[in-house]
Amino acid sequence: MSVEFSGLMRIPKEKRKKAQKIVERERRRTAKRLKMRMEALSEFLVDYEHGLWFLEDSYADIEEAVEPLARALVDELELDEPFFLEWAFTSEDELRLTDPGPGGGAFLIARGRPTFWIVPSALAEEKLKEWERR
Repeated sequence: MSVEFSGLMRIPKEKRKKAQKIVERERRRTAKRLKMRMEALSEFLVDYEHGLWFLEDSYADIEEAVEPLARALVDELELDEPFFLEWAFTSEDELRLTDPGPGGGAFLIARGRPTFWIVPSALAEEKLKEWERR
């Protein structure tokens, strides 16, 4: 099972050097916390003329690596534009009934607000419970 995701974080030119320092610091922290090589944490960032493009088509830990980095950038750079990233779990192999569902989700980060996680299966479960109460 792999994960594909994409999201563009717009970063003004005058904040790019500070952004790079935040990225390096967060890569070190995450590598230490997850006990993994730092190289594995940089592959999902692409410099783009308007900021940083979070892009992956194989594997990255959304909750432990991607969201904390995005949160640090939004908060420390005091970015006013919210950041939205969506992902999908994919498989090149044929799925079996015992495999976790392909699924996916998204998160939204805005400065001064908690991360809003959007998980379709959880939303569907909430709606089902609501229907059952009626």
